Amino acid sequence: MLTEFVPTRERISEQFPLLLTTGPHTDFSNNVGTQDTAVPRIRNGIPKTFLEMSLGDMANARLRDSDSVTIISRFGSTRLKSCGVRHA
Repeated sequence: MLTEFVPTRERISEQFPLLLTTGPHTDFSNNVGTQDTAVPRIRNGIPKTFLEMSLGDMANARLRDSDSVTIISRFGSTRLKSCGVRHA
């Protein structure tokens, strides 16, 4: 069964220039962790929470892999390590 696409209500702005999304990392999960995290090899391979960005966005923000980054959105803030995406 197909699910209808529902676009996000979030929009980029001068104050918030990036659109933030969340979801499972495809290198580590194929069913949102419900079964994957029961496998120690996979569970131990999942990195702690991180910020994944395209290399272009990282360059524009003068970030490198593993830099500590504070993310601020309309909903709050958090501090994460950066991780460049080579396939974006």
